[in-house]
Amino acid sequence: MNKKILIFFPDGVGLRNFAFTQFKEIGEQRGNQIIYWNNTVFPLQEELGYDEVKIKTQKIHPLTPFYCRIRKHIELNVATQKFADSVYQTYKFPFNYSGIKNTLMTLFIRLLIALNSSEKGILRI
Repeated sequence: MNKKILIFFPDGVGLRNFAFTQFKEIGEQRGNQIIYWNNTVFPLQEELGYDEVKIKTQKIHPLTPFYCRIRKHIELNVATQKFADSVYQTYKFPFNYSGIKNTLMTLFIRLLIALNSSEKGILRI
């Protein structure tokens, strides 16, 4: 049975660990088709002749960083309550209140943190 194996290269470390080793040859000997999902500037098809899927767009949703920050704050709050240890609060970065835009975003973030600071809230976010 011919299986397809998709290897994701977000950076050069993946290239070193998979593309420049015997990984492809071993996989093909076992009857697998190796395809590389390439997010690096190195052209695998032209340089090494490997099958690759090139990632064209690398944009994330504009709200992703905010939700990541909200989730981290909620996880730290839950861990503080669960283990009764305030050391988790030292991992929080201070909020930014310089300017109207930063103040509004901080208030939005703090509101979502306050409404979702529970284990169920982590799942909602």
